[in-house]
Amino acid sequence: MKLNNLHFNNQDFKVYTRSQADKSIMKEIFELREYKEVETIIKSAKETIIDAGAQAGFFVLYCRALNPEVKILAIEPDEDNLELLNQHLEINNLKNIEVMPAALAAKSGLRDFFISSDSHNHSLFRVLVPKINKNAKVKTYSLDDLLKEQGIEKVALLKLDIEGAEYEVLGNFTYWEKIKNIALEYHDFGDLKHQELEKILVENGFKVKSRSSKFDRNLGFIFAVK
Repeated sequence: MKLNNLHFNNQDFKVYTRSQADKSIMKEIFELREYKEVETIIKSAKETIIDAGAQAGFFVLYCRALNPEVKILAIEPDEDNLELLNQHLEINNLKNIEVMPAALAAKSGLRDFFISSDSHNHSLFRVLVPKINKNAKVKTYSLDDLLKEQGIEKVALLKLDIEGAEYEVLGNFTYWEKIKNIALEYHDFGDLKHQELEKILVENGFKVKSRSSKFDRNLGFIFAVK
């Protein structure tokens, strides 16, 4: 594991990378600016930002560089990623960030979670994990239950990078009035296509913009604002 210096938006962070996967995620967020469409939203956010699929916390650092005060709820089910996420919070002395060891899903409960040989392709769906290293039981929350348990009345930004679970999470969500903006990475697989997500979002009052990935035709981003 290598310790790196990260500079973004006049902020300096210490960041550990374990593998090429970590370096790739850092590059996507901080160099390629894959979330540039929501930078203004993050900068002005007063209500909670939710980072579901937080991995090692690179998007958390990105948000903190843009907004030094907003509360961030980071949700991540993998134990190794959680350990590194918490290390990043500690070595950078970051405050007002809550970490939940869990995954978002259609229902609250326990689910099989398939852990990839890299650090960022873990999924609730076996078909999306090209090389499974192991599987584990993880705690899941529906988005409705998460907001209720956390007492969250408004979400400035919901970021989802949850490896295929975005369909069931949004398809079973009811508290749409609580969400102001959404940034999600979509995964087209099987019969599930991102146009279904766009339809759900438009029906619930969002203006939607989509962008396909430069690296994989089955991946891309959806940005939804009210």
